[in-house]
Amino acid sequence: MAAQVTPLDQLPPLFALRELTYREPTKKKPNLRTALEQRLTTMSPLVRAELPRDLDEQYTVLVRLYRLALTRVEESAGERAAVEAVLELFRDLGFDLAKYQVSEEQFAEFGAAMREALADVAGKEWTEELGRTQTQFYDIIARALAAGASEAEEELGANRFLVGARVVDVQRPTRGLAVVRLLTDVPMDYLPGQYMSVLTPYKHAVWRKLSPSIPANPARQIEFHVRAVEGGTLSPALVAMVAPGDRWVLSTPLGELEIARNPAPARAPGEGAAGKPPQLVRGDHQDVLIIAGGTGIAPVRSLILDISRFGDNPRVHLFYGARYPGELYDLHSLVSMSAHSPWLTVQPVAEEREDPWWLDTSGAEPFPQTLHRFTYGRLDKVVTAYGGWGDRQIILAGPPEMISATKKALIARGAPPENIQHDPLPGT
Repeated sequence: MAAQVTPLDQLPPLFALRELTYREPTKKKPNLRTALEQRLTTMSPLVRAELPRDLDEQYTVLVRLYRLALTRVEESAGERAAVEAVLELFRDLGFDLAKYQVSEEQFAEFGAAMREALADVAGKEWTEELGRTQTQFYDIIARALAAGASEAEEELGANRFLVGARVVDVQRPTRGLAVVRLLTDVPMDYLPGQYMSVLTPYKHAVWRKLSPSIPANPARQIEFHVRAVEGGTLSPALVAMVAPGDRWVLSTPLGELEIARNPAPARAPGEGAAGKPPQLVRGDHQDVLIIAGGTGIAPVRSLILDISRFGDNPRVHLFYGARYPGELYDLHSLVSMSAHSPWLTVQPVAEEREDPWWLDTSGAEPFPQTLHRFTYGRLDKVVTAYGGWGDRQIILAGPPEMISATKKALIARGAPPENIQHDPLPGT
């Protein structure tokens, strides 16, 4: 039985446009993903030529992002802070798109293609009001995209969007996973916990966001962890083909994950009264909960390595999870870090108790003893079984579905949403 389609004239204009992003294709009408590619090909072939041949993943993310923007702006009821948050998201996207050297004219061409694609999906339901609303909405977004790109040019200079790098070593600790070490052509500055878009020779014009697993350093060393995602556009080819000597291109780092040290002023005994300013107290940090799944451990280990430089740190409780015990490929190094860092507790979590026959761990060292025994179960359920963690700064890193499920579980247990950090998720 076909799903009930809401007539567009019964919805506010922005929600009507959002409704079109959900519509499935019919014999007479395409869905937005197909319509957009067709319109780009006919209306702006030069823009389409610069994009990867297979755009399924990219279009899926784009449609979800556009849907999110439409929803947030309509639900904001004009509240400035909510609208500004949406615009900031697109400024960040424009900053990242600077690596493609996209011009304002190309942003405009894309907007025209999007408008016609939405009209194709709507068919006879398309109205002049929807057209005006779409044009006005996209014009605002396009200005945010252009502002982000302009900011990138001012901050980095026209020739610093892209940095070349050479693969110098590849480790494959488990099936379907590669730890890739590179030397960049020039020193590259990024903050621990950030991510960057990476262009490799294994798929034409396909960029993928990866997080360095070590902090930036003057030796120009950088390391990425990549898991082959079944059906993925790039990752299976990358994991199978990457070898020393390969050339990669790295773009502008983005993201704001960080372990806060003394995030808020605390009063020393007897201070802060009678108008005196409160003073920071050594050792008075907010405790930190980190939940990392799979290769989400990469930005986490970079954060931990960075704060290890200090003698005084917040207590960090790290839950590191995977489906099988043998897939916790970085557990040994994390436990080694904790042995020299009394503020760090590492809790390994696996959904299954035994490794499958195909996961070869014969050459691996025995799992190290940690302050907590191995725990079995789904990561979100294991973490929330300990409580709500409402007094912690919380950092999530890993697959989008893990982050989404864990965030919902934490909030349901009482963790304030504003205490939870993670990189942006498609469609959330």
